[in-house]
Amino acid sequence: AGCAWFSIAKSDTDEEIDLRQEINFDTMEVVLRWNAIIGNKYRISASKDGVLHEIDTVVADSVNEEYKVSLTQGSQFYVTPLGKADTDPEPQPGDDLALQIRLADGVVIIVVESKAGDVLELFYSDDMVIWNPSGGQHSVTQDGPYEITIPFQGNTPMKYFRVKRTR
Repeated sequence: AGCAWFSIAKSDTDEEIDLRQEINFDTMEVVLRWNAIIGNKYRISASKDGVLHEIDTVVADSVNEEYKVSLTQGSQFYVTPLGKADTDPEPQPGDDLALQIRLADGVVIIVVESKAGDVLELFYSDDMVIWNPSGGQHSVTQDGPYEITIPFQGNTPMKYFRVKRTR
């Protein structure tokens, strides 16, 4: 007993995947199936109560990948292509992207720990599916916290933000 639906996703890697999601109500699981490139990494994420969280990262060993996840982990599920598994450099100290978000009078302030020479790009979304650039690139000139200020109006619907850092 269950149902299935399809979606197509494209990521920064320009890899397009056709994602099939099936719900098995007997086991209370969602089975995610997608076309994959052997050796590429894929991030499995879920949205629960409006918050997106990562479940797992897998490396494809088949052109037809499958991943099972409990329905208790979310209400929307995503598979994001991340590119070749063997091309990622080893993380270095300070590579984590740490964000703080503050509300001030009529603005949202996103604070990013950065190093001189970093380039930051801010994106926003209403649904965490379609991401739009917001304000162009920000070039960091000194080490330490870097603030990005976004005008905010109280009647604006919920927005999601993400920051891309190039080092």
